[in-house]
Amino acid sequence: MSEACPTRAIVRRRFASVLATIAAASLCRHVAADPVGCPDFEVVQPRERGGVIFAADFGFSVTNSDNAAAINRAIAECRRAGAGRLELAAGTYPCNGPEGVCIADCEDFILDGKGAVLVFRRKHTKDWNASAPDGAASGNGVNLFLDRCRRVRVENLTMDWDWERDPLGILAMCAARHIDETDGESWIDFELLSPTRHPLHPNPVPVQTIQPMRRTERGGVSGRLAAGGGRCYFGQQPGHFGCRNEWVSPTRLRLWPYMAQPDRPQDPGSMTRFSAQRNRDATAKFDVGEIYALSHRYYGMGGIYMLSGEHVTLRNVTVWSCFGTGLCIDGTQNHTLLVRLRIAPPSREEAEAAGLGRVWPRSVTSTSDAIHVSRSGGFLKLLGCELSLHNDDSVNIHDSTTLARAEGPRTLRIVNNNGPDYFGAGPGTEVELRQEDYSATGWTGKIVSASDWTFTFDSDLPEQRGLFFVLFNRTYATGNILMRDCAIHDVPWGRSLILAPDVTIERCSFRNLPSAPMRFQTCYSYNVWCEGTGCTNVVVRNCTFENCAARNLVDGVSAQIYCGVRVPTSKGWAEKGIVPIRDAQLRAEVEARLARGPEADVVPAFRDVLSDILIEGNTFVNPRGATLYAEDASGVVFRGNVVAFEDNPPYELLPDAGKTVTSPPTGNETEVQPR
Repeated sequence: MSEACPTRAIVRRRFASVLATIAAASLCRHVAADPVGCPDFEVVQPRERGGVIFAADFGFSVTNSDNAAAINRAIAECRRAGAGRLELAAGTYPCNGPEGVCIADCEDFILDGKGAVLVFRRKHTKDWNASAPDGAASGNGVNLFLDRCRRVRVENLTMDWDWERDPLGILAMCAARHIDETDGESWIDFELLSPTRHPLHPNPVPVQTIQPMRRTERGGVSGRLAAGGGRCYFGQQPGHFGCRNEWVSPTRLRLWPYMAQPDRPQDPGSMTRFSAQRNRDATAKFDVGEIYALSHRYYGMGGIYMLSGEHVTLRNVTVWSCFGTGLCIDGTQNHTLLVRLRIAPPSREEAEAAGLGRVWPRSVTSTSDAIHVSRSGGFLKLLGCELSLHNDDSVNIHDSTTLARAEGPRTLRIVNNNGPDYFGAGPGTEVELRQEDYSATGWTGKIVSASDWTFTFDSDLPEQRGLFFVLFNRTYATGNILMRDCAIHDVPWGRSLILAPDVTIERCSFRNLPSAPMRFQTCYSYNVWCEGTGCTNVVVRNCTFENCAARNLVDGVSAQIYCGVRVPTSKGWAEKGIVPIRDAQLRAEVEARLARGPEADVVPAFRDVLSDILIEGNTFVNPRGATLYAEDASGVVFRGNVVAFEDNPPYELLPDAGKTVTSPPTGNETEVQPR
């Protein structure tokens, strides 16, 4: 585990300059009392009951190829016999069967891995129309499914993927590039860092994303200060093959960015990304000699999936790698405790002890998000967790919303691309309506019938003032998030996104991240994401942000911490051209709005949906740009924080490095002053 908050060690270093905020400042408006964040809460542990079952008695063995099935047989026996504890055993166990481990409808139950390493290699089910959360999207489930459990704990267990036979990706050096005058014929040669040839050689390999990496002092690679160019997304759905490639030698792969591989399965929704022009433009951004991670997987099965349980604990659980999200929380899952959850690659010693060898250098841990809460009943506690080398967001915590327009006095039609399954509502669901700018309507109602993409309610709708309403599903209540002594480091891209109320983040470290370390926001797009029902009462205290480049800008601002309400504007943060708006009427209205000029496209956000945020006592080392960008947020307090720059920062600093920024300017921005 990396040191969670090495603040004192950082402050002792010699810096070219050390700057500190020495007085409290409130951005946007005065706050009568400081936010208190999430108070501590109890997650009830399993009650002692029954006897102990040993998985070895049900076929759990290092010589068995399907140990997930053996564990499931043992779980069934625990349920039959009323046993409250299942024990595995130390060792490395293949899990190559069609299904993962499932703990369903259990109460007062403990699964103790006893140091077992479960190595999965499972064939996913292609599903182009998967709109369920990542963990359920593939059709044959996640590696570990905790379904409607109550007072259940999983502990002392490690999960991995079989990299020797089915690597999740490759690490390679850009050995050459060729920009061709003929459309679609620009290519890049990647030389594998592994000394052995790929298991799929001589056949082409699926490539869904490419992320720039950096060499580390120990000779390995990580997401540390990833290069600016050469980041590509070819599509993230399970089964999508991605771009054209071929082997020119056993260890060299030639790849044509944004050109489809002939005669291979492709996700139709991703094909709008592909074009000959993007092929040429993307190729030009790669740097010969740099290291890149090419991922064969993105969304899919998932590592651990929790659905609609309560008082569930993971303790000393490690995910060295998995196909999909490391941990997904969904449904009404509430009161979840994660103690020393590690989503991080194995050390050399760990890999050797598990007998995994070093055939394939690790390019990724979870191939999408590390931790994703798509909806929940709230109360999530993370203590001493570590997240590293995942391929998307570090944490993304929210409830899913949607966009719908009035079709009659009591009828709404969903216009967001993701459709009704993403929103998770049906007859009996209570829904709150917000205007397009997130301002309150004061209206809630229950769905009495649902047909296709249409909901009918039990009372008349309020007046729709914009192009649509934003719908909040009040079945769910993600919030009360407590994150303490956690470390997020060496990630090629991922941000931390908190889109929920009542949050405390204390003594955490964010280190060597190319993306924004922390975002508090509520947002929707016309075409893809609709996430968050407000982010209020937040405290970030005594954390360290070190060498975080924050290359993904908001309105041209690089920020270590971003606070704001994000709605689509002509500034273009929504992928309007890459992912077209599905609903024809909405698409026409948005295009007409854009045609009237940039100012017509701006929807002023309702600021109080993002409010009351206290950021104090933190240390920012080498912030590339602003320490804080408070946009469309009210009651943001930034005080007592230290900003420090080393003699040779690892990237070029921007003019606003170390400052705070508000938008629109309020005249009371916090100034970083010499100590």
